[in-house]
Amino acid sequence: MERLRSLQLFGEVVRLKAVARAFIPGTGPLATDGGPRAMPVEPEGFNITNELITGMTYFKAPEFVRMTQLLMGDDLFWKGLHLYHERYKNANATSIQWIESMEETVKSSGGTLSLKKMAFGWLKRCGHPHVEVKVNYDPEQNSLSVDISQSGFESITQTLDQEEKGGPWDFGADFKDPWIFPVTWGVVTDGKYVKEGLYTVTKAQESFTVKGLDRKPDFLSFARGFSYFGTYTVTTASNSDLALQAMSDPDLSNRFLAYRSLADQEKARLVELLTKQQAGQQAGQETKLTTDLVSKDYISAHTGILFDPNLAGQSKALICMETESIDSRPALAHQYWTISKAKNIMYQAVFESNQKKIVDLFDSIESKNKPGPHKLQIHDRALKGHCLRLMVAKAKEDSSEKEMAISRSKSLISSAFMTDRIRGLSNYLLLEEPTTRDNEIERFKKEWGVHMDATEELIGVLSSIDSKDAPALIRSLLKDSIFDINLAGHARRVVRNWAHNRKRCVLTDDGLKLTEDLLVTIGKVNQMSAYALLDSFGDIKKFNNDQKQKMIDCLKAARGRLDAKKETSLYNQIGRLLTSCE
Repeated sequence: MERLRSLQLFGEVVRLKAVARAFIPGTGPLATDGGPRAMPVEPEGFNITNELITGMTYFKAPEFVRMTQLLMGDDLFWKGLHLYHERYKNANATSIQWIESMEETVKSSGGTLSLKKMAFGWLKRCGHPHVEVKVNYDPEQNSLSVDISQSGFESITQTLDQEEKGGPWDFGADFKDPWIFPVTWGVVTDGKYVKEGLYTVTKAQESFTVKGLDRKPDFLSFARGFSYFGTYTVTTASNSDLALQAMSDPDLSNRFLAYRSLADQEKARLVELLTKQQAGQQAGQETKLTTDLVSKDYISAHTGILFDPNLAGQSKALICMETESIDSRPALAHQYWTISKAKNIMYQAVFESNQKKIVDLFDSIESKNKPGPHKLQIHDRALKGHCLRLMVAKAKEDSSEKEMAISRSKSLISSAFMTDRIRGLSNYLLLEEPTTRDNEIERFKKEWGVHMDATEELIGVLSSIDSKDAPALIRSLLKDSIFDINLAGHARRVVRNWAHNRKRCVLTDDGLKLTEDLLVTIGKVNQMSAYALLDSFGDIKKFNNDQKQKMIDCLKAARGRLDAKKETSLYNQIGRLLTSCE
């Protein structure tokens, strides 16, 4: 209900924000669902009840409900909800009873969909499907064939818990069965749907055909609106196809995913190039990534979205924001340092391609900044923040551009809106020299530290500074009077921001030591607040033996400082992670 109301107020960008959240690297719902701490929506057991409050509870479970609604249709879905609430009002009910109410509603209408089997796959096991899609146009038949191949279920080793044998979930379903999920699709030509529909995937491999097309379409918009919890790759799409989709798909979620796919390929290409150059450097050759190496397809997609007059500013910012990850290339995903360099050079290339327009866009939005609850300004502030992000990427490499970025960061710090202030301060502190920066930090502690919410935001800013001395800054913050380790909001800000900075969190010696200390000091106060640090070790098996051993030593040291009885959950979670490394 909350999501529906938000959609009414703010439009499709609400769904886009949810999709973007799903793909947060390292700690997002999809990453967690496939990581070392993964637990089913309905786990077989747990150490403490707080372990049940995860991205699976708050994201994957609602996505299962949404998938059910898509498969049933709105009318039957609401009828099913009415039946469930009438039947179990003023009483306790289980998830299986909710599913049975929905399935009963489907059967009463003559439907045959097995919601119980579908639910088993989504609620009782970890993981989610990755789908490979092949699209082929047949000009003689004027048709488009869509071949679907899902994976991820083959390696599942779960079995039904002994306590559930003979219970409602013991109906013969196999943990290694493929997922059942809806795919809403649309065939797009000139930015409009010419055909659209819903297809239910039930097998590992299947296909469907779209007939009656007048000509070859521009692209297929697959799983519109993020119609299932999982990932997909259109293997037949070229970079130019992805760029076109990112700029013209009527579905905002798929514009985001097309852009993400294109950006991932670009980052992967640059990472591989930088890796080769670094190998050459060892032989005495010079190595450097330059903006001219960034592809025109990527730059045109980024700028096409950035200056699209029909797209809301917040949507532009969400789509174009780069992360230090390559989700689609697992073999490269652990190269955090080179990924970071690739991301920055991509931002610089975008800025250089349209420097004046980007600066003018920022200044134009900033000139209209005024106090008041104006919905348009919410969108514009996010877009303004992205323009500043591009400026800062350039300023970090080119000192002649630093004053331009610093002056605009300062203008945001004095804004009437807290989101502007946070963006401005984050970028300002990132650009200033350490001595000036540290003095400014003390000033802002006095200014922001008098208000509870502002204090928490300041803690978030300080713990996200991406600099060589980041561990020292965080250690200083933990000792400061503005930080209260007993407040979950303070502790989680530090932990999550540090966990996101994986290149420093687990790939530097002082970073690993800080990670160990945070696991212990924060974990002893609130185990749940420390969980996100474990997600930073998700790629541990991919590193060379020396780096892997350093990470294992960090985990062992932290575990050795925890009390197995008092910090049972965190102690056992680290134990699971260590066992997976054997």
